[in-house]
Amino acid sequence: MPRLSTYQRNRLLLTIAATLACLLFWFAGRWFHIPEHPGYEASLALQPNPAGALLLTGLTLLVATAVGTVIAGSIRFDAGLFAGAVGLAALSSRGGPMRSVTQAAAGRGVFAAMAVELVVLGALLGLAWFGLWLLYRRGRLLGDALRDGLRDQPHAPGERVFAALVQAVVMAALVLLLARTDEKKQVLAAVTIASFAATLVAYAVSPVRPSVWYWAGPVTVGVAGYLAAYAGWDAVAPVAWKSGAGGGLLAPLARPLPLDYASLGTAGAVAGYWTSRQWQRAKELEKEATFLTPASRPAH
Repeated sequence: MPRLSTYQRNRLLLTIAATLACLLFWFAGRWFHIPEHPGYEASLALQPNPAGALLLTGLTLLVATAVGTVIAGSIRFDAGLFAGAVGLAALSSRGGPMRSVTQAAAGRGVFAAMAVELVVLGALLGLAWFGLWLLYRRGRLLGDALRDGLRDQPHAPGERVFAALVQAVVMAALVLLLARTDEKKQVLAAVTIASFAATLVAYAVSPVRPSVWYWAGPVTVGVAGYLAAYAGWDAVAPVAWKSGAGGGLLAPLARPLPLDYASLGTAGAVAGYWTSRQWQRAKELEKEATFLTPASRPAH
């Protein structure tokens, strides 16, 4: 039996970690009836007990992140967070598209509730990431530099904020182009592709670390989309939202659900961050190889 390469081993471990996270969220949703009506309202804010649904989701995320770290933490510092974020998509898949949420809503207040829901989900992701950061500071997890060979560089707070803003702006533009309907598969694909590509662009413009500055973008884009939909509810026929079409220039930003942004939006950004660092390291190695080539050395 051929031995797995490091690349194949890493991908296998990440796949196992993400699969287990999906199973954790799927069974947690099934056992605790989240959503209450499978195939419909996938917004945690619309559940009979929103606080309980968010608390259960947070606890499951922490467990999924811990399990993912045990399995794949040797690959990347935030591999457990990546797995936990992918797992959140399994919970979202138990529900329906945005139209099932707006059809059950009494009015535009549903978008304000979803904005709050996404902020809470972002805070839960931040809590999971902070746990990994503490393990890193205590030497239990290895940082990015020891995984991809890039030297850690100091970054001013302004550079980090700028990277987050670039990621959010580029991601918003891509979601506007890609989320043409609220169908579940399309919005999940739109959020994943947009977040991944936006992170590549943002890192190219401002290569900061750690990854938290890039996966903050999906939360920002989603909240902006929900607030725009809230403000423009009366400007378009509410029936447009209930049919899944929405209304206004920024309507595509409100088609993904909070769980969509928090799950594959985060996972896409983390994957984009990993890819960007790998590309940067490859460029550095190429430059070093060129410099060390005998033909490139000055003649004496």
